[in-house]
Amino acid sequence: MRRSTLAITINLYGHLFKDSADEAVLALSHALDQAASGWANREQGNGGVLRAA
Repeated sequence: MRRSTLAITINLYGHLFKDSADEAVLALSHALDQAASGWANREQGNGGVLRAA
C-alpha cells in the first residue's frame, strides 16, 4: 500500500524497525571500535594486524 509521504509511512510502521535500528547501531559501533583498534596497532608498529577484542 502506497502512502502519500514518507513521514506517514514511518509514523505507521516505524515501531517495527526500532530493534533493527538498534542492532545496526551496535554493529556499526563494534566495527568502528575494531577499526580504531587496528589503526592504533598500526601506529604502534604492529603492522596493522587486527586482534580480536
